[in-house]
Amino acid sequence: MSKPYTKLIRDKIPELIPSEKQRLVEKTRGSDYLADKLMEESAEIFEAVRSNDREQVLSELADLTEVRDQIAKQFGISPDEISKAQADKRTSRGGFELGYTLNQPFDEHNTRWFEGHDFTLLHFLQDLITRAKRIHLAVSFVMQSGLDLLENPFLEALANGCRIKLLTTNYLDVTDPAALRRLLAMGPNMQLKMYDGRGRSFHPKTWLFETWEERQVAVVGSSNLSRSALTSGVEWNYKVLDSDHGWPLQQAWQIFQHYFDAPESQDVSELLIRDYEHQRQPRTQVDLPISYPTIKPNPAQQEALVALSQMREAGEKRAMVVAATGLGKTYLAAFDSLPFGRVLFVAHREELLIQAERAFKTLRPQDSRQLLIRGQALDLSVQMVFASVQTLASVRNQNLLPVSHFDYVVVDEFHRAAAQSYQALFDLDCAFLLGLTATPFRLDNRDLLALCDSNIAYQINVIDAITAGWLCPFHYRGVYDATDYSRIERRSGQYSLKSLTRLLNNDTRNQLIFSEYLKSNSGQALGFCTTITHSQALAQFFSSHGAKSISLSSRSSREERATAISKLVNGEIRVIFTVDLFNEGVDIPSIDLVMFLRPTESVTVFLQQLGRGLRKHEGKTHLNVIDLVGNYKGADFKLPVMVGRQNWNQTDVRNICNQIIAGNFNQNLPGGIQIEFDTLAIESIKAVTRQGLAGLIVEEYQRVKTKLGHSPSLIEMLDHSRYPVKLYRQQFGSWMKFLKLEKELTKADLQLLGECGNFLEELEKTALTKSFKPVIILAMLEINGFEKSASLKNLATYFKQHFSQPRYKTDLIGTEIFKLDEVPETKIVRYIKRNPIAAWCNGKEPFFQLQEEDTFNYLGPKPSNPRLFNQWVKAIALYRIEEYSANRSRQGADHKIVWGTNANDKPLIHLDRSKAELPDDGQFHTVVIDGQKYLAKFMKNAINAVRPINSDENVLEQLLKKAHPARTREALSGWLVRITPIANDVGFEVEFR
Repeated sequence: MSKPYTKLIRDKIPELIPSEKQRLVEKTRGSDYLADKLMEESAEIFEAVRSNDREQVLSELADLTEVRDQIAKQFGISPDEISKAQADKRTSRGGFELGYTLNQPFDEHNTRWFEGHDFTLLHFLQDLITRAKRIHLAVSFVMQSGLDLLENPFLEALANGCRIKLLTTNYLDVTDPAALRRLLAMGPNMQLKMYDGRGRSFHPKTWLFETWEERQVAVVGSSNLSRSALTSGVEWNYKVLDSDHGWPLQQAWQIFQHYFDAPESQDVSELLIRDYEHQRQPRTQVDLPISYPTIKPNPAQQEALVALSQMREAGEKRAMVVAATGLGKTYLAAFDSLPFGRVLFVAHREELLIQAERAFKTLRPQDSRQLLIRGQALDLSVQMVFASVQTLASVRNQNLLPVSHFDYVVVDEFHRAAAQSYQALFDLDCAFLLGLTATPFRLDNRDLLALCDSNIAYQINVIDAITAGWLCPFHYRGVYDATDYSRIERRSGQYSLKSLTRLLNNDTRNQLIFSEYLKSNSGQALGFCTTITHSQALAQFFSSHGAKSISLSSRSSREERATAISKLVNGEIRVIFTVDLFNEGVDIPSIDLVMFLRPTESVTVFLQQLGRGLRKHEGKTHLNVIDLVGNYKGADFKLPVMVGRQNWNQTDVRNICNQIIAGNFNQNLPGGIQIEFDTLAIESIKAVTRQGLAGLIVEEYQRVKTKLGHSPSLIEMLDHSRYPVKLYRQQFGSWMKFLKLEKELTKADLQLLGECGNFLEELEKTALTKSFKPVIILAMLEINGFEKSASLKNLATYFKQHFSQPRYKTDLIGTEIFKLDEVPETKIVRYIKRNPIAAWCNGKEPFFQLQEEDTFNYLGPKPSNPRLFNQWVKAIALYRIEEYSANRSRQGADHKIVWGTNANDKPLIHLDRSKAELPDDGQFHTVVIDGQKYLAKFMKNAINAVRPINSDENVLEQLLKKAHPARTREALSGWLVRITPIANDVGFEVEFR
């Protein structure tokens, strides 16, 4: 094994050079040479002392003295000066001759040990990476959490020309595929390989560095590339220097290269990552240092606990779990809370809070607790608080929340959390917030996802849980309901409860329900009704026919509810009829029948009510389900939901109906589920298959309307709807046609739709590559161009005013008129003439015409009410501009700011070359930032400097802070940057987003 050099000095070196044909390394004895020699001789003395070899100690001391004399000579220090300094230190310091030492900690920068408490490895690595010209890294596991901490130093090193080799493994399937993709995106100087550890364990953790100062350092120990390994975990790592005796670093470089070049090590590519993902089997056991006191988590809880732990490992502070009713979400939260101190559990109903208190008490019996339900004030001394959201929203508790210092917050029934009453919870600075819900169908709500930072840690639906054996299978029977629901008045998209109760509450229908109940041979049943009156009537009917029953509602006290449940379980009554009271938070595992006795139009409510009976119980083989199916709106959604589909269309529903009629549907169902319908019930469903997506967006429109208190405009729908507004156009032809079906148009609106509907529809659906077309429409309105035509000069004036606004100016990036203040009006006229004027004039049905080369005329139908026409045109044009801006914003910018954690770090613009072709020659190129020209240095992976023309000062940081003056350095890290080639120019437009 070769060494960088054999000896710095050696006996008879001049004679050995010709005789042994050894190369003379260096004749001059500079500071580096002598420093290296000093370390070599010190190491050899160390070995001699440890060996207790007097002769060797004497020999090495002689060498050390020679080196000392050479160093003194170089710096002009005499032997007398050394003796005097030695005497002075002896008198001032003392202690050494007596063998005294002080117990003081190592300085972090000088320590050789990193043991995971006082001296974390992170800051040492961050500094060393940025100074390295060569890095070789072998780690068993690569996690996104670790990459989050070191990505910026890696990018800075690569931008400075560093070459990195990283070797990881598929051992135990722990390495995160997403982390591999992030590393792969860093460019060709990040050479990434994966060692196939499926047949042999692969567990090295070695970091090798060579700096630009030609020094070498290694860290060998137990830390993988993960957050805990680099910060809070107990990890033992030792720093190895190139001056260490025996040259261990040279051997480490060679061993690394041996494994890096081994046949088992494959180049990481997107194909390899996909194969790894396909074969990967993540751990299903909870890998937490926790002793569960009384009970163990069930399999679903185990999987969720692992997912939540990995979320926190990645640095996340909020997450949501979506799990079917009956899988124990409350106990899951209690298990997950064990590593934390103070806990806040929030729900909207008393039963949920009592149930949660019971679960947490079981797992945390030693912790003090408060049940906060009826207006009390928070007790800041207890360790666990179970609070209703209504009580927390009170003024005094709103004031106490910020000082309560909860470590772990749970929000139950998280699908409700977008309500205003929950907002204070999301301002809490807790270590972790967990949202729990059984309902995945509202997760497309942008506000709701934002509340959990878009983190869905774990998700399992009813069908998957039944298939896995964690929930009880169900036997569903759809019974034909002869009620003509078309006769019932609908308000705000829902049936009138008064009219519905009057129509449903009749002896014929009640007898049908009772007959189906008898067929089920049920011992304990729940029936879900329309109103309290309906519930009471059914309870009375059943009791009078020999099946003793009780009606419960929100008016019933907690004691009445508890008594009724006890009587049901004990067999004293047979059925509890209720009005949405038991949708959430009630555990009666012995329930063997649920009855849907009202139109169930909501996926959320259907799954919640079905879930009341899906818990497993001794002697219970399946849950019976009776559902009265009629021609009500939304009757069709149950079919796809009951087989586990979350997205469906009319074709899916029709296919399922046909399979049921043909008798071959149940053979394809998972988990022992059985589904059957009366023939007439199937026909009823077929009659309302319009519901599908069209029905959902109708329901969404009504939700937004109720929320706002008025019929929403297009822009209001853009802001508040959970579905893209364009779906209304796709499903109904246009926004106005949809409003016509919903009877939301006035007589004047209907007349306008008949007169000018084609043009308004074209404005709503015309394709946009820029926002120019609707801007020209706004210009036409501004200058009354729809009535008397418009000159291109006037249109250009409005166009310039519109795009001079900063929020819209970005749409001009890359065009020849980007610098609007410098562009003559004639050039803007020529530009808009090509686009968008030509586009409006050349459509399939041209509504405009360009006359005499400078006049733009509207050719479409003239409205009888111009004022109303202008209102609708403006509303649609503004919506199209905002829709385009929102879509453009969601597409994101091309590149991002990276900024290290040290105080003297400078920002870089990390270049994602998969999104743009940009220079990589390390030279300065012209860029335009906020209208001013600069020079930017384009490295292979980053822009590391931006300077003014005729200046050497790097002003990137100043420009970034000028663009976002209110943001801190930490907030600016990861900020987006758009870089666009400037048309007809040599240079690039740089926009800080």
